[in-house]
Formats: sequence, structure tokens, C-alpha cells
Amino acid sequence: MPKGEGDLVLEGHGIEPVPEANRYGSTLRLFTVWFAPNLAPATFFLGTLAILPFIGLGFWTGFAAIVVGNVIGAALVGVLSVMGPRTGLAQIPLSRFPFGKSIVVPAGINWLATIAWDAINSIFGASAVVVLTGGAVPFPAALVVVVILQAGLGVLGYEWIHTFEKYASVGLGILFVIVTVAALPKANFALADQAGVASLGSFVLMTTIVTGFVLGWAVYASDYSRYLPPAAPPSSIFRNVFLGILISCVWMETLGLAVASALGSGNPMEQINGVVGAGF
Repeated sequence: MPKGEGDLVLEGHGIEPVPEANRYGSTLRLFTVWFAPNLAPATFFLGTLAILPFIGLGFWTGFAAIVVGNVIGAALVGVLSVMGPRTGLAQIPLSRFPFGKSIVVPAGINWLATIAWDAINSIFGASAVVVLTGGAVPFPAALVVVVILQAGLGVLGYEWIHTFEKYASVGLGILFVIVTVAALPKANFALADQAGVASLGSFVLMTTIVTGFVLGWAVYASDYSRYLPPAAPPSSIFRNVFLGILISCVWMETLGLAVASALGSGNPMEQINGVVGAGF
């Protein structure tokens, strides 16, 4: 088990509670471990949905739905993260106490969803390698490398993940600041709600989509706080998790919304293809 921040040992500890004698770390680390993972294409794409014909929101209405949805979702993940220092357990093993063996059903569904999530991100990662190498590395080889590195980080464990996300927050943050500066001047901030389409129901739909995306993290909430000391302040845990998720998700989704607004509305599939092409 790691003994402190920067102790990059192979974590051999299983799903049992982390002993109090092995607890360490600052709650500030929770910000970066939740900030970096959402600086991703999937989060960007989510923001583009607001103006598509089946939802039909304008820029500012879509932005409001993005903010409200992320506030709700991030708050719930923040509350669950407080359980980590109190129990020393990861979220799904912790759920065995109130739900018993029936937790195997949602855990199995989550396992499949995680595979799908990793697959999507690995495809984007492999595509980036191909572009950065000018095609010198073929896509299949790039995909194998990305999958191995991603799986390896998970096997190495808790401290490796926290350390990686700390530096990823800086690198990805700089990258997306550049993308934001380039994209925002082209956004159509005056884009209005579509007449006869956008309504309270559309706003609630977009808010629910955004909230559901963030709640996908809820099953891992205490995984990244379980090594913290039992006396770690709950308010500080909540604040860092909440802000890490809220800032990154609102940023990426608003960026997606801005790119989509610049392209305008049209056929749903053509719009999606256009947004993906413009964004990536």
C-alpha cells in the first residue's frame, strides 16, 4: 500500500477497508482527480445536444441546463465522496452493507458500462496518436498501446491515479484553454430557442441528460477518497469534488455548445457529424 503522496508503489490492497494507520493525503487532491477525467471528447459532445432539433434549446437556455444539471450531479458525487475517509472503502463494496448481495446486479451493469466508456475513450486516444505521428503508427497498434497504458494505470492503483490526474489537469487544462480561445469568438450567443420545439420539457430533458452523465461517476465516488484520514473535513472533501466536476464539465459542455451554435441547426445526423468534425 502507498504510505504517502508520491509513493508510487504497486497497490496490492484489495477491496477491504484501508486501515486507519495507512491513511494520508490532502483533500485538495480530490479536485484534480475529478477535474482531469472530464476534459474529454465525450463531455464536449454532450454540450452539442442542447441545440439539436430534438431538444431545440438556444445558447443561453442550453447553458442554463448545463449548469443546473452539473450542479445537481456534482453535489451528489461530492456527498458520496465523504464516505471514503469514514469507511476506508470503495463505493461498490461499501454498497454491500445496505443492499447485500443484490448489489451484484448494478455492479455487473456498471462493469459493462465501464468497458464501453474505456472503449470510446481509447478510440479517441488511438486516433490522436495516429494524427500526432502523421500516420507513422497505424490505428490498431495505437489502440493496443493506449489500452495497455490505461489498464496499467488502473492496476498500479490509487497513488498512481492521483499523481497522473494531477499532471493531466495541467496539460489538458492548457490544451483546452487554447481550444476555448479559438472557438468562443465563433459561437452564436444570440442563438434562440427553436419555435414550437424548445419548452420546459426540453430544458428538463437536457438537464437530465447532463445530470445522468455526471451521476455515472457516483459508483466510484469514495474510491478516490478512501485513503484520506478519517478526520478529513467533510466540507473540504465535498467542495473539492464538487468544484472539480462542476468546472470541468460546465467548461467542456459549454465549449461543445459554442461549437454547435456556430454551425447552426439542421438534420440531426448531419449536425452531429458536423459538430464532431469541427470539434475534433
